[in-house]
Amino acid sequence: MTGSAGIIGLGLIGGSLAMALKAKCGFTRISAVNRSLPPLEQAKRDGVVDDYAALSDLTYDTLRRLFGGCEVIYLCAPVDQIPGHVELLRGVVSPDCILTDVGSTKMSIYRYMSSAAPLRFIGGHPMAGSEKTGYRNASRYLFENAYYVLTPMPWVSEPAVNRLTQIIGQLGAIPMRMAPDAHDAAVATVSHAPHVIAAALVNLVQSLDAEGDTRALAAGGFKDLTRIASSGPEIWQAISLENRSELLRVLRSFMGVMRSFEERLDNSDGAAIREFFDSAKIYRDSFANNASGAYRRIFEIRVEVEDKPGIIATVAAILSFNGINIKNIGILNSREYENGVLQILFDDGTSAKKSADLLKRMNFIVYDQTETGVQI
Repeated sequence: MTGSAGIIGLGLIGGSLAMALKAKCGFTRISAVNRSLPPLEQAKRDGVVDDYAALSDLTYDTLRRLFGGCEVIYLCAPVDQIPGHVELLRGVVSPDCILTDVGSTKMSIYRYMSSAAPLRFIGGHPMAGSEKTGYRNASRYLFENAYYVLTPMPWVSEPAVNRLTQIIGQLGAIPMRMAPDAHDAAVATVSHAPHVIAAALVNLVQSLDAEGDTRALAAGGFKDLTRIASSGPEIWQAISLENRSELLRVLRSFMGVMRSFEERLDNSDGAAIREFFDSAKIYRDSFANNASGAYRRIFEIRVEVEDKPGIIATVAAILSFNGINIKNIGILNSREYENGVLQILFDDGTSAKKSADLLKRMNFIVYDQTETGVQI
């Protein structure tokens, strides 16, 4: 039984899990269910999924075929859909099968499972993702160095929790056990409220940008700060409502912080304004960088180049020839450099450092490597 795993919901997270479970964790058979067939068909062609069915085509026999022999099944659907999926699996899966989800909130599913039959359910939340969605954007490296929170039900045995913890470690993630209410309070602060604030900033610029000039200048820091506003609106509608009370608590605190700054600015209190930014810098600089927290880590280098046709292709070819995979490359349109500046993004720090060293040896001017993030 240990060679089989199941996925319900083959999007970005589910697809990335399927890839990583096969490539890194030793699972030889992956079964998947999804609302639509094209991602399943593509995953089958990719050798990621071995057997599949559309959600609308499920029967008891199909469920038994797909999931009856699974050691672990990942429920990669919105939190409000998870109870329905649990009911589908009841009486189908082995008593030894571990059920787990990947939802961004944990209390609602914890309450549901507390009133349900004692299935071997361990709540989970990989703190990794992207502003892009769907199986086509999945990656087996998505979970590397990301915290992965577990909220096991009280009756689940320690060996079962240890087994899922082992699998998470094999994915490249950092397992972290939390109480579900503590998890929801934490992610409201570091994940959910920042998303609301990013969307609010974008909506603010849109409302003030009568001529369209501001949008043209909205590059660099503003784009990094608001990148998460490009995530799927349906997902964030559901998350906001699921974590409503905690999110309201954080947003009210945030508005208090903004009112405090408004007062300092209104009073032209330079010392207090300086203290506002200084305290933020000190605390931000104390953050550990050994895990991606609520963000998927994106590593960046900037390369000064002559602004001429073909320069992007030239640099990309140099990196490709040396076996370096880049996530994205492009010219910065808002910058403080005389020549053109390429922004090159990588999924890992090793590739960024190797690229910087290589391009420096070829006499390119390379600016300091930095790290940004996209939130989930």
